[in-house]
Amino acid sequence: MRQYDVLGLSDIYLDYAGGFPQNHAIHAHLAQIQAGEKVSLAAEDAAITICDQERFCVGRLSQSASSRWIDKLDRISEVRVVAMMERDRMDPQEDFRDRIRAEKWEAPVLEIVFG
Repeated sequence: MRQYDVLGLSDIYLDYAGGFPQNHAIHAHLAQIQAGEKVSLAAEDAAITICDQERFCVGRLSQSASSRWIDKLDRISEVRVVAMMERDRMDPQEDFRDRIRAEKWEAPVLEIVFG
């Protein structure tokens, strides 16, 4: 039996790509991703990374979503991009803005198919 889960904004580490300078490869990879495209999830210690079709890490799940999905990764049959969200330097909470290295970046919104 297949189940579907669309990850909410609290499930994605929205500012992950913002931590990289504008000329970093992550921004070019994110710019190529289209809605409907398949991506993959991979465990990296306690975190779960989002990888594009070239297996380049383009994002991460939030801590809470990582802990919720880490033991279910083997049950996931497909991960698709529902939309790409644009972020800019002023979007993060003020306490976190000093970590931001890019003026603008994107974050994928995902649908997970699992069983």
